[in-house]
Amino acid sequence: MGRKSTIERLPDDLRARIDCYLAQEGRTVDDFTRWLEDLLAPLGVVVSRSAAHRHMGKFARVAARLRESREMATALAREIGEDALKSDQGRFLTETLHVLINQNMMARFEDEGGATETKDIALLAKALKDVAQASRLDEDRIARIRQEVARETRAEAAQTAEQVARDQGLSPEAVSLFKQKLLGVQG
Repeated sequence: MGRKSTIERLPDDLRARIDCYLAQEGRTVDDFTRWLEDLLAPLGVVVSRSAAHRHMGKFARVAARLRESREMATALAREIGEDALKSDQGRFLTETLHVLINQNMMARFEDEGGATETKDIALLAKALKDVAQASRLDEDRIARIRQEVARETRAEAAQTAEQVARDQGLSPEAVSLFKQKLLGVQG
């Protein structure tokens, strides 16, 4: 591995400023080289035009990979569906997918042969969608069971309350009001 370029050896804050400059559209190599000269002259650092050009090319490749990653993540999020993203599990699965996409992009950037195929990521997204849907169905089933148990519990409590109220001599209207106000049961 070769040594780092002059720009890569700069402090992080300067590299961040350089990246912000390059993120703006329409910059030419000559514009960038002049801007670097103005920025780095007080530090006594000289960057050649070819080094500036290499850095611009590297920046453009990384930016393109990031755009591609973002587009892929957006497309896969549409595939998975908005509902799948709402649960904790859905958010976890989406984050997992995002990490895999980023790893794929970095592998493609560093070594063209080391990347996962896009179709493999799409298959993973479909699997994640299926898991999220199964989880949602399970959550719905549990919610229905809980509602049924609560309804049965209220009905049993209403029967017990009605029996106790009658044993205590309350009128049928008082028993009905008691059940409605305290237990939410009609009748």
